[in-house]
Amino acid sequence: MINFVVPEANSPTGGINIIIQFAEVLLRNGRDVRLIFETPDYVYSFIPHDVPTAYVPHRQSLPLKGRIKSALKLFDQKQAMPRSPGANPLAMLDPSDIFIIPEYAFDLDRARFPVGKHVILVQGFGPLFDCLVRMAPEHPKTSNQFLGAIATSQKCAEATKVMIGQDPAVVPLALDPARYVFRTEKKKQIAYMPRRRGEEIAGLIKLLSTQDALRDFNFVPIDGMPSDQVDQILSDSLIYLSGSQKDGFGLPPAEAMAMGCLVVGYTGVGGTEFFTPQTGFPVPDDDLVTFYQTVRDVVTGYQNDPAPYDILRQNASQFILERYSLVATEDALLQAFKELQEHWSRT
Repeated sequence: MINFVVPEANSPTGGINIIIQFAEVLLRNGRDVRLIFETPDYVYSFIPHDVPTAYVPHRQSLPLKGRIKSALKLFDQKQAMPRSPGANPLAMLDPSDIFIIPEYAFDLDRARFPVGKHVILVQGFGPLFDCLVRMAPEHPKTSNQFLGAIATSQKCAEATKVMIGQDPAVVPLALDPARYVFRTEKKKQIAYMPRRRGEEIAGLIKLLSTQDALRDFNFVPIDGMPSDQVDQILSDSLIYLSGSQKDGFGLPPAEAMAMGCLVVGYTGVGGTEFFTPQTGFPVPDDDLVTFYQTVRDVVTGYQNDPAPYDILRQNASQFILERYSLVATEDALLQAFKELQEHWSRT
C-alpha cells in the first residue's frame, strides 16, 4: 500500500492538492493508494477526489512539544475544519507499506509509522532545511526505514541532493489543459494572492492605484476560494502580481501564465525554472522599487502597443502547458515508484 500523509487544513492548499493529484495518478494506474489523515473525522473537501482515506493518530511516544503542538492545532481549528463523522477508518499498518511524508513534517510524522518504509516528498527547499535542522544531528539516511525522496522541481531536487546526500526522483507538477485555458480577451484587472508578502503587496497596490495609467484597473485578491472562482479571476485578469517567496516551484504564477496573464514579480527562487524574461517580467527578489516600476511599464507598454505583450503571453501559456503536462507527471511518478520499489527489493 502506498500511503500519502496529508496535513489537515481548513482552506485550499496547493501542496495538498498536489499530493492528492499524485495519489489519483497512482490509483488510476492500478496501485493500492490511500490518504492518511491525523483524525477520524477530517475531510479535505476543497477538491473532489476518489482516493480512499484513513487516519493514523500521533503516537504517544512523540516528544511532548510535538504532542502539545498537534493538540493546540486541532483545538484552534476545530470549528473551521471541514469534518464528517467517521469519514476515515483507522489505518491498519503493514510492513510492506510505503509512507510518503511531506518534508516539513518528516521529523515528527515518521514516528507515526513504525513499520514499512518512509519517502520524503519535497515540495519546498525551505521546509526541508528547517526539518533537517530540527533533526540534527540525526539524519534521514541513518534510519533503516528511509527509502528515498521525491522532488517536484529543479530547486527541490538540488536541495535534496545537497542536504540529504541523495538524488531524488523528480516528478514535475502538472497543469491540466482542460482547466488552464489561454484567454485572448482580458479585462483591466490585476490579480494577486495576499498570502505571500501580504503587507508588501498591499502597499504596492496602494501606490499603483494612484497612477493615472492604472486608474481604470481593478485589483482582485485570490485567497481561500474554490478553484473555479480562482480560474475565473485569472482568466479575466490581464496581469498577475507574483509575490512568490522561498518557493520550491511556485504554482500560482505558472497557473496565471497558462491562463494568459502577464506575470510580473518575484520568482521565489524555485520559479526560475519557468518564470523568465521569455515568459514574463521577473524582478529581483525583494526589489520593491523595480517591482513597482515594472508593473507601471507593462501597463503603459500594453496600452501603447499590445501586440508584443500578447505574443509573450501566448508563448508563455504554450510553454507552461507543454512542459508541465499530465503525461509528463504520470510517466515520472510511475517511474519513481518503480525505482523506489526496486531499490527496496535490493536492500
